[in-house]
Amino acid sequence: QVEQRPALPVPPVDAALAEDRAAMIRGWWLYGVGLASFFCCPFLSISLWIVASAGYFCKPKPIRARRQMQRKPAYTALFTLIGVVLVGGILGAVLASHGDLSMRRHHHHGPGHHHGHHHGHHHGSGFPDAQPVDVWKAQEMPSVSKGVPADAPP
Repeated sequence: QVEQRPALPVPPVDAALAEDRAAMIRGWWLYGVGLASFFCCPFLSISLWIVASAGYFCKPKPIRARRQMQRKPAYTALFTLIGVVLVGGILGAVLASHGDLSMRRHHHHGPGHHHGHHHGHHHGSGFPDAQPVDVWKAQEMPSVSKGVPADAPP
């Protein structure tokens, strides 16, 4: 005859706690993969961070109140997303304004077509041996401004 002992008490499994933990792990994975892939696939990263934060913030308030563990990766993803968008916007504005300035400064007619002035450019300068000069390069290379051809040996 087998003596029966009382069964060990089984702690109740809190389903909400398990769901919160699983959502937290999923959120950190989404955030981490987004971070790891940011420099090669920034749009993928941004999408993953949106999913990680939306998984928390799109839930009703009572459910969010029970998801305290999921909260940290959701906020981390959201703040990273905001930071990336702000920095990207600032860099884009700076590059756009720089590009606009360089186009006004250089006035290119096409690839490889550089000149420093418009005097007689389209109709001849009156000097048969005259060659167009790139003023930006002439400022960097004193030999060009002294009349020495740029391709002459030093």
